[in-house]
Amino acid sequence: MPQPQSGQHVAPLAFAQEQIWFLDQLEPGSPRYNISVGYRLHGHLHVAALECALQHIVPRHEPLRTHYRFDGERPFQVVSPEHTFVLQKQTASFTSEAEPERTVRSWCEQRAVAAFDS
Repeated sequence: MPQPQSGQHVAPLAFAQEQIWFLDQLEPGSPRYNISVGYRLHGHLHVAALECALQHIVPRHEPLRTHYRFDGERPFQVVSPEHTFVLQKQTASFTSEAEPERTVRSWCEQRAVAAFDS
């Protein structure tokens, strides 16, 4: 297992992580285990407050800062000490009441089948 870079924590995969990694080797980039959920919010969303809350959650939870590597012999996990979270925002204007829901549903479906970055 390679030496961690400054501030990183390197560890072997847990058994369940290794199983998922192995399945990804058989079907690289498969979205089989992706989960995409949309929520309808009523009222005004304070976007800056949401982004601030998410920026405070990421440093507190290692799984949100963990990525996986392979050193040629075995997979391992690398926990980064810091990660800057940036909320992706999209602005749109709609001509019908049904259009926002269709647009969001389509966006969620596209994200659900996209592979994760390694």
